[in-house]
Amino acid sequence: MNFPNTLMIYLSNRCDMACRYCYVAVNQGEPRYLCVDQVRDAIDSFLRLPEEAPRKIFFLGGEPLLRWSVLKASILHGRKSSPSLQYQVYTNGLGLTPSRLRFLSEHRVDVILSQDGEKGTND
Repeated sequence: MNFPNTLMIYLSNRCDMACRYCYVAVNQGEPRYLCVDQVRDAIDSFLRLPEEAPRKIFFLGGEPLLRWSVLKASILHGRKSSPSLQYQVYTNGLGLTPSRLRFLSEHRVDVILSQDGEKGTND
């Protein structure tokens, strides 16, 4: 039996940009947010599965940095529970500050900057 080795967590359906090319239905309908307890429960359930490969957790959105306190608490919880977890945060970069980058770096979180679309869209 194969068990998943990747957990993708969408912290919200909100974003501070409204890119026409975005494949996620952000900023549409009612705002939806995951709270810290929901994310911790998801991480704990994920970690209870048998480990067959290195485990990864991806934080996406909307824009995950809009939920900084939830993101930070989730990373700290996951690191305490399983120090070898690999993390990636997919972001548009607008919410990156020196202190946030320092935290992400200290906790070995890969930061993936999303810039998609055609040249005219991005310029």
